[in-house]
Amino acid sequence: MIPYPCYPAQYSSVIAVSGSDENNNFVDGWNYGSFVELNAPGRTNSTTGLWTTALNNGYASASGTSFSAPQVSALIALIKSINNSLSLSQVKSILENSADKVGLYSYSNGRNNYFGYGRINAYKALKYTIENFGGSFNQDITIPASDTLNIQPGKSLSFNSDCKLIVNGTLNAIGNSTNGITFNRSGGSGTWGGIQFNSGSTGSLDYCTITNASTGIYCFNSSPTIKHSTLDYNGTGIGCNQYSSPILVGNNFRYNSSHGISCNTYSSPNLTDNGYPGSNVIRNNLTG
Repeated sequence: MIPYPCYPAQYSSVIAVSGSDENNNFVDGWNYGSFVELNAPGRTNSTTGLWTTALNNGYASASGTSFSAPQVSALIALIKSINNSLSLSQVKSILENSADKVGLYSYSNGRNNYFGYGRINAYKALKYTIENFGGSFNQDITIPASDTLNIQPGKSLSFNSDCKLIVNGTLNAIGNSTNGITFNRSGGSGTWGGIQFNSGSTGSLDYCTITNASTGIYCFNSSPTIKHSTLDYNGTGIGCNQYSSPILVGNNFRYNSSHGISCNTYSSPNLTDNGYPGSNVIRNNLTG
């Protein structure tokens, strides 16, 4: 066990990684120290290790921090794949803030000498990236029924053609009058699939702009709150189906090619000011 950094971990721009086993325990005898930034799996058990490719088109088992570090590199690649504009310091912040505080050692100021800021968690890291930095997506993004996505003011999310943001849990996208939140397509043509609130889901959108979607917001047996938002240049601004009653306050529905608001199967949106300035404006949509 070496309690001081060796190259390349000794470079200030390199993330030093320690290893843990399948039970989230630090592996005794492996490197530790104040230089450790993050932890990743490096051994599944004491005999089999991790499977890796080997010479002559075979596989071999091994263990060590040499197998922990590549997992951090792979997670960084995933993060950059949804937001390539992130700086190295921003990526480092994402990894630190999304890591799991596991292991038998206490954390002081967010870290210890064995796990650094914690064991990497790919799901939490990507979620943290979306919430705090936005991104661009080439596949559907789904919020599980047990989870909440909180998008921060001023962020922008863009989606490839027909891709959706699917809400099975909770979506909160709360902007403000000076820092709104934007949902748009990737590229200059085509439409994306919009935000889809499924049965049992909930959420609040405030000061959001949703544009160039086939349906900006689709509610299926769900009733999110939409306030001070703009739904322009979609096929349909908001579509309601199967007993949906979204609360709509002070929104703009304009230049949608089919409908500003479309309702089916016992759905009835609640258009109200609720004490907020400005009413819902529905205009210049093809059929209302």
